[in-house]
Amino acid sequence: MQARVRFVLPDGSMVALGPGDLIGRTAAAALQLDDGRISEAHALVSLRGGTLRLLALRGLFAVEGHLVSAVTLSEGLAIELAPGLRLTTRDVTLPPRVLALGGDGLHPQVLGSISSLMVDPEPRLSTRYEPDADALLWNRGESWLLQRRGHEPRPVQEGDSFELAGRSFCLTSVPLGHMDRRATAAANRPPITVEHGGRRVDLYRGSEHLTTVRGNGAAIVEELVEFAGPVDWYTLARQIWTEEGSDRKKLRGRLDTTLKRLRERFREVGIAATLVASTQSGQLELLTSPADLLVERS
Repeated sequence: MQARVRFVLPDGSMVALGPGDLIGRTAAAALQLDDGRISEAHALVSLRGGTLRLLALRGLFAVEGHLVSAVTLSEGLAIELAPGLRLTTRDVTLPPRVLALGGDGLHPQVLGSISSLMVDPEPRLSTRYEPDADALLWNRGESWLLQRRGHEPRPVQEGDSFELAGRSFCLTSVPLGHMDRRATAAANRPPITVEHGGRRVDLYRGSEHLTTVRGNGAAIVEELVEFAGPVDWYTLARQIWTEEGSDRKKLRGRLDTTLKRLRERFREVGIAATLVASTQSGQLELLTSPADLLVERS
């Protein structure tokens, strides 16, 4: 019950990756590549609008001779991470339903290949490894494991429940297309290019330069590009305003003020304010379409 892509590597071996899985040199990558041309965090598999996409995190990769920052994965697609270093998509699995976690104070959210659950002071789920998490959930082939802090991992499946800090959580499933409405809205607008780097973001529609965003507004966009999916507001704010520590009130105030200004800037130049979108559970994400380009400034 997980979306999955299988890649054929240059040596003929095969690897299966799911949403949230990282490709890079770091030992934490689901696909670790020992090549100096590959960044520690080079690319990420992401689930968006019922499709699996590969997103460039550092630099670009090539598809059919063109440098791109994102591509929708399909059978037979060849992706060059670096000259001569090619991944070929063997197949893509998109089940009708995918596993999600919900509970007290947590709207059901789709699980990544590894997800971190934090409960204090309010539940939040991150689709990547967080060392201070109260619980971790990850898949092992077709099965799933849960590890609460201080406990050994145990197998779990749809319908299982557990408690953390007096709160109840339950594994459920949601239709793969439950995010399609938001993705369709993004796909219905003209494509844009988001050029980012160094706390500066430039937005283009075709060759037309729309606006430049600097400072904390640019930092929000850059962090959302790196997360490549929904992230809870607290995790995002702590990445940007490190001087505030863990003061939730101050972090929330600074984030809300910056988001208001950022969205006003978008509206002024004819871009939907929902480019930086809020989910029902209070998470934030960069709501791009497959036709948009995310380019890291060199």
